[in-house]
Amino acid sequence: MWGYVAAESGFIEVNITFADRETLAVGTQTQPLGLVMFSRELERDGPVQVTVRAKDRDAEASFVFHARLLRMPSEHEKNALLAFEEASRDRSGTGDHRGAWLAAQRVFEHLDEPAAALVCGFMIGQAARRQGDWYRARWHWAHSLGIATPPHCRGLRSRVLAEMAVCEKELGYFADALAHLQEARDLRKELDMPRRAASCRFEEGFIHTIVGELDQAETDYRSAAETYRNLNLIKYEQTILSEVGWLAFRRKNYEKAHAMLGDVWQIAQKHGWEAWFNGVWDRQGTVLTHMERYREALQAYEKAREGLKAATSAPVPHAVIHANLAGLYLAWGKPDQARSSCLEGLNLLPDGVALETRASLLWRLSQTYEKEGLFHQALEAAKDSVFQMERLRARSGARPPGYAVFQAGFEFVEHCFHLFFELHRAEPEGGHDMAALLFLERVRARGLLARLAQRPRRFDGETRPGQRGSQAGRPPVGEAPTIPEERREAFETAPLAKIRELVIGEDNIGYFFLLGEEQGYAWKLTRDGLTLRPLPPRHQIETMLAAFRSAIETPSSLHQGRRQYWGTRLSELLFMDVTAADSERRLLIFPDGGLFDFPFAALPPPYPRKDPTTHGQAFLIERHPIVVLPSASYLVHLRTRGRPRPQSMPLRKVLVFADPVFDSEDKRLEHVRRNKVSPSGFVRLEASEQELKHLQTLVASRYFRGYGGFEATRKQLLKLDLTAFDVIHLATHGVSDPLDPARSGIVLSQRNPIGGEIDGFINATDIRRQKLSADLVVLSACRSAQGRYYQGEGVVGFARSFLEAGAGAVVASTWNVNDKATAQLMKVFYNGLYQKGLTIEEALRQAQRHMAQGPFRKKPSFWAGFFFCGDWEKKFSHSHEQSQR
Repeated sequence: MWGYVAAESGFIEVNITFADRETLAVGTQTQPLGLVMFSRELERDGPVQVTVRAKDRDAEASFVFHARLLRMPSEHEKNALLAFEEASRDRSGTGDHRGAWLAAQRVFEHLDEPAAALVCGFMIGQAARRQGDWYRARWHWAHSLGIATPPHCRGLRSRVLAEMAVCEKELGYFADALAHLQEARDLRKELDMPRRAASCRFEEGFIHTIVGELDQAETDYRSAAETYRNLNLIKYEQTILSEVGWLAFRRKNYEKAHAMLGDVWQIAQKHGWEAWFNGVWDRQGTVLTHMERYREALQAYEKAREGLKAATSAPVPHAVIHANLAGLYLAWGKPDQARSSCLEGLNLLPDGVALETRASLLWRLSQTYEKEGLFHQALEAAKDSVFQMERLRARSGARPPGYAVFQAGFEFVEHCFHLFFELHRAEPEGGHDMAALLFLERVRARGLLARLAQRPRRFDGETRPGQRGSQAGRPPVGEAPTIPEERREAFETAPLAKIRELVIGEDNIGYFFLLGEEQGYAWKLTRDGLTLRPLPPRHQIETMLAAFRSAIETPSSLHQGRRQYWGTRLSELLFMDVTAADSERRLLIFPDGGLFDFPFAALPPPYPRKDPTTHGQAFLIERHPIVVLPSASYLVHLRTRGRPRPQSMPLRKVLVFADPVFDSEDKRLEHVRRNKVSPSGFVRLEASEQELKHLQTLVASRYFRGYGGFEATRKQLLKLDLTAFDVIHLATHGVSDPLDPARSGIVLSQRNPIGGEIDGFINATDIRRQKLSADLVVLSACRSAQGRYYQGEGVVGFARSFLEAGAGAVVASTWNVNDKATAQLMKVFYNGLYQKGLTIEEALRQAQRHMAQGPFRKKPSFWAGFFFCGDWEKKFSHSHEQSQR
C-alpha cells in the first residue's frame, strides 16, 4: 500500500488503520509546505483508513488539504516517489533536489493526483528561488498553476500565486505580480484566511511604492493594518504603520513621518518589542536630518546603533547606520566626521558583500571630498560607487534586474557627472568633457548588456502564467540562462576614436543628453571637436517637452502659437550651437528622459526659421536628417558584428501583417451571429490594408509574405522563421504598458473566421525571445515607441525589444497616429526605399517632408510622431520587374 499526505504544517501526525486495527502511526517534520509519503506491505486485503492531524498552533498556517491512498505504482513510479521523499527530508534547504521533485511531479500527473503534483511544482520553484534563479522559479510555478486545482487545494494555489508574485516583483514584472497577489488575496478571503490575505495586501502596497504610486500604496498598507488590528496582531499592524510613516517621508511630509514613527516606537516599548522595531530609530534619524534637527537625529542614530549591537554582530546593518550618519554629518557641515563614518563603515564590509551599502558609503565619501574642494578624489570615490552598482547589476541572476537596481542608485551616477563638469570648468584642457562622455556611454552600453543578461532562455513548449505546458517542454534541470559570448563582446563600450569613425563621420553632429535632477548636460560631438555645456534641471525641460507635445497633439490656431513658442525655446536650448551653415548635416540624437519619445522632427531649427516656400515656420526635419539612438556603442556594434553586408544588398524577404480582425463589429464577420461574440474595444484599421497592398506592388511575389485579416494572427507570426526577412512591417493597434514594459505590444487578429476568440496579443517578451536579422522593422501602430523609462537604461518597451532581438533599425511612433495619414506616409516611405534607392533614414525624412508640404503641415501630429532608431545607411534593391512575380 502506498499513500501520501499533502499539508501546510510544521508537524503532521498520520495514523493508518487496517481492518479495524491501528497498524501505523507516523509523526514527521515537514517543510513549511510539504508532502509526506508512506508505504506498507499488507498481509491481506481489507479496509484501510487514513487519518491525519496537523499539530501547529497557528490554525491559519496549519492544515491538511489532502490525504490519499494510491493504486499500486510501478517500480519506476515507486523510485520517483521515494526520491521525492528523500529530497523533502533535506532540512538544510541547500541540496539541489529539483530532479527528484520534477520526476515525482510527472508521476503524480500521470497518476492524476493534482494535489501532490501541485506540491511538487511549488517545491521545485522554491528550490530554484533559493538558488537565485528567479526566472526558472516563476516558470515552474506558472506550470503548476496550469494544473487543474481541486477545490480542497485552493489554499495551496493561493500560496503558489503569492510566492510567484514575490518572484515577479524581484524580476520587475510589477503588473503580473499585482494581478497574482489580487487573485491570491481573493482566494484567501474565500477560505477565511484574513491574516494571509492581509500579507498579500501588504505586498501590493510595497509594489505600488516601488513604482511610485504612493497614494495606492498607502491605501494598501492601511487596509492590511486594519485587518491585523482586527485580528489583534498589533506587532504586524505597527510594522505596516511604520511603512505608512515612511511614505510620508517620501512625500516630504517630515512632520507627519516623525509623528507616525514616534507612535510606532511608543507602542513597541509598551509591548517590549524594542528589538523588533529598532529600525524605526534609523528612519527617525533620516527624517530628523531632513528637518534640520541634527542633534536629535544624532541621538536617534545612536539609539539605533545601541539596539543593533544588542541584536546582531552582522556587519551590514552597522555599515548602513554609518552611511546614514555620514549623511547627517554632511548636512550638519561636519565633513571630517562624515569621512570618518564612511571609512569606518567601509572597513566593516568584506569585499563583494552588501554592494549597495558600499556604493552608498563611497558616494557619501565622495561628497566629503567635494566639500573640501578635492574634486579629483571626489570623482574617484564617486566612480567607485557607480562601479559597485554595476557589480550589483551584473548579479541579476540572483538579484532584482539590473535596470531596477541602477534606478535606485542613479543619484550616484548624476553625482559623477556633476564632478566631471566641475573639473571641466576648472581645467578646460584636462579632457574631462571627453572622460564624461565615455562614462555616459559606459553607463548606457552596459545597461544594454545587463538587459540581455536578464533575458530567460526560451524553453520549447514554455507556457505563459496560468497555462498548462507539455511534459516535453520542461526545462532541463540545472540549466541556467546564459549570455552568448558574441553578445557580451558586442555591448562593450566603444572608444571615442571608433565612435568618431563609425558613428559621427564627416558630416554628422552627435548630441548626447543627460537630464539631471538639479542640472543636466549636453555634449556636441563632431569629427574634430567636442563641447560640453550645462542644461536646466530635468523637471524644467520635461515641462517644456510636455507643453510642446500637447500643442502638437491638439492642432488649432491657439495651439499653433503655443507650438511655435515652446518649439523655439526647446530648439534653441537643445541645439543652440547648430547654425545655418550646418544645414543638411545629420543630427544624431542620444536622448535621455522625456527626450526618448519626443517628436524632434516637428521642432523648428534653432537658426532663422522662416521657410520662403511655405511663408511660415520651417521644421527641423526639413533642414536636417534626424536619427535617434540609444547609445553610440550600440551603433558601433551594429556596424561591426559578423560579416559586413554590402550597402546595397540583394533583396531577401519582406513580411507584412496588417488589417487584423478585432471583434464582432468587423464587417468581415457579418456571416456570424453577432450575439455570440463581444466587441474587443479595438476598431478596424481599414487603411492599414493599403500598406500591405502597396508593399505587394513594390516587391516581387517570391520575396513577399503578407498576412491580412483573419491570417494576421499571433500564432502565424510566432511560427515563422523571422531570420528570413529583411523588412518586417506590422500595421495594427499598439498597446503601451508604462507599469510593466514587457507587456507593451501590438494586437493582431482576435477572431477566427467563425467568430471565435483567439489570442492576438504580441508583447515585448515574445519579440525578445525571437532571433532577428532584419535590417528594418516598421511598427505602423499607435505609441509603438513608448515604454517605461529607466535612468541609465532608456525606454524599455516594444520597439526596444526588436533591437535587442537583433534588428538593425526600427521605425516607430511616439503617440496615437491617424489611420489614413499613416497609410499615406508609409506609401511615400516605401516608394523612396524601393523605387528611389534611398536609405531608410532618407526615405522616412522624404515621407515626413512630403506630409509637411501638404494639407498636414498644420497638423504635425499626423506625421511627426514617427522616428527612426538604428543604422541609417542600409539600402534596398529597386523593385523587381512584374515578370518576376
